[in-house]
Amino acid sequence: VTLGTDGLLYTVRVNHLYIFDLSGPLPTRVGHWQDRQQNLRFVGPVAAGNGVLFTSNNPVSGGNSLGTVRIWDTSDPSDILHYKDTIYTYASLGNIVDMKLVGNYLFVAHQTGLAIYDVSIPGYPIPLSAVSGLSVVTAMEVVGSHVYLTSNTANDAGLYVVDVSSPSNPALVGSKITHADLKNNLRDVVAAGNRLYVASTSNDSVVVFDITSRTAPAHVATVSHQHLDGVSWLAVDDNYVYALGSTMTVNGDYSNLVVIGEAG
Repeated sequence: VTLGTDGLLYTVRVNHLYIFDLSGPLPTRVGHWQDRQQNLRFVGPVAAGNGVLFTSNNPVSGGNSLGTVRIWDTSDPSDILHYKDTIYTYASLGNIVDMKLVGNYLFVAHQTGLAIYDVSIPGYPIPLSAVSGLSVVTAMEVVGSHVYLTSNTANDAGLYVVDVSSPSNPALVGSKITHADLKNNLRDVVAAGNRLYVASTSNDSVVVFDITSRTAPAHVATVSHQHLDGVSWLAVDDNYVYALGSTMTVNGDYSNLVVIGEAG
């Protein structure tokens, strides 16, 4: 599920794509695509906006060794088209873990790096650059001219900062930023204003950084709560951060939505 920069909600399930208009009091379905070619069978992260949807597929056992990104024309939600051209990830990078569409650029985070594409002409993506050699990337947030990538290495989980002020020449800023509260299972990262929020699943908490200095995130707080057990998803809206955790009991696994105030 992703909320596009065009205000539409895109949901993808096995071989089906649904588009909803959220402008009214209730979501209205405005588009549906059944993919008989199974391009949507193993969908990972997605990104959408400006009448275009990008869906990622990671390799399965015995399949292609590279993740791919497919492009869909959704300018008319009632008549969705699959562009012929497909983005193939850089060979030196691993599975796709996150994607963000910012203006005419598509940022694709992989397990070992970041790839940037010019998608100003949606059906003809142009690979611009890549940052490789990173360790176990799990999530990404784009804030202005900087990209923040979470890293899940066992003994030094943390944040990478990449300067993308020149998308064709991105630069890794310094070394990985670590903190005692960033354990080895970081699942999501979001930003609001001058605050960066990281879901630390192993620590059952949301770790907050001040990014007034975009290249030097500074830890300001760690929010812990019993219902943040297994926190794996974050979202921001107005002055609140929404965190989704899960609690396992003898009766099953339950999801918990925790609201944290004063975002940004």
